[in-house]
Amino acid sequence: MIIDMAKLRIPEDVMEYFRKTGSIGGKARAKKYTKEQLSQMGKLGGRPKGSGTKKANVTKKATATKKGGK
Repeated sequence: MIIDMAKLRIPEDVMEYFRKTGSIGGKARAKKYTKEQLSQMGKLGGRPKGSGTKKANVTKKATATKKGGK
């Protein structure tokens, strides 16, 4: 069965729920970050996840070696 996504309609009550939850998230983000931080995040493609810094891909073996393992 193939669904044509262009013809798929989301019910209005569901869209209202999405708008409310999105609004709550936006207000929480506005409290957490300054306008300058939000501006920089927008230029970089969104807010950072976790600490906001990208971490290098480290294998379990490399991590174990750093911690004194084999």
